[in-house]
Amino acid sequence: MPALRGAKVLGTAGRGGRIFYVGEGSEALARTIASKTGYKTIFNTWYGALANRISPFLSKSRSRAMWTLLSKVFAHGVRKGDEVITVFGRHHKTGLHSLPIKTKAVWKTTEYPILNSKGIIDFRTILTE
Repeated sequence: MPALRGAKVLGTAGRGGRIFYVGEGSEALARTIASKTGYKTIFNTWYGALANRISPFLSKSRSRAMWTLLSKVFAHGVRKGDEVITVFGRHHKTGLHSLPIKTKAVWKTTEYPILNSKGIIDFRTILTE
């Protein structure tokens, strides 16, 4: 994977290509990485593109429920041997690259548990600046 400006890369993984992200600034960096590597974010899927178009017309709670469901689909699509990258932005309250214990972030409540249950625990972590 090419060096990326504004990111520290920690750890290694196999092959493949899905990118998950959480925290402020992480979505933009995840999309940049996807455009340079050919990996997919949820927005690079047909269902993510569609959801992105209709989300502004939904209430906040319905939009969140829709994205949580699609995040499950995206995480279940990872197979053993796929490379998984997670981009961690800064937490909006603490400014740290960590998630509070009680967070409701979809990465912590949905995506990571699915990946973990599939035995996919080796992934690259990229931190925003």
